[in-house]
Amino acid sequence: MFRIRPFVSVWVLLTFLVIAISGVILYFHVRTLGSMAVWRNLHIWFSFAFLAGALIHLALNWKALLRYFPGSTRSRQWALAAALCAVLLAIVISTTDTNQGRQRGPQEQGRVEAAETNQPRS
Repeated sequence: MFRIRPFVSVWVLLTFLVIAISGVILYFHVRTLGSMAVWRNLHIWFSFAFLAGALIHLALNWKALLRYFPGSTRSRQWALAAALCAVLLAIVISTTDTNQGRQRGPQEQGRVEAAETNQPRS
């Protein structure tokens, strides 16, 4: 007989492993294991699959999850976890170079140089 909980748990584990491995390969630019585009696509699509499995896993185990945070400490634990995630998100967003690998055209380069030197363009 097919049981959904063990299936979803294995699904989440396996998709996480692919995300973790592909994330390390993408971060360190390991080029010996195939095209970076293939690893990027694997990372993106398995992230979607992981998210779907994680949401199902969360729904199936909601009561058990709530038992980890008894009574009055429940709201503090959730607030602390949410705050830490928000701080991490803010750090990543604020330190990410959005122009990474992007080449500027001549007109845009002139605007950037003028802005950097605070001088009007000619």
